[in-house]
Amino acid sequence: MLHVGDKEKQEIIELRMGQSYRITPGVVHRFEAPPNVDVTLIEVSTPEIDDVVRLEDDYNRVKE
Repeated sequence: MLHVGDKEKQEIIELRMGQSYRITPGVVHRFEAPPNVDVTLIEVSTPEIDDVVRLEDDYNRVKE
């Protein structure tokens, strides 16, 4: 599933196999796999990774 928007106003989109979704710059988003489901997620981004802001992380990676 794809959560798009902030916590106050969020849309949840269920993506199916083979689907894609374009996230415009500046939009808060989070991908989530359903429990007990194998998922392969391929993220394609622009080379400008200096603008990535990590708001929350389940894996304790450093917030930038």
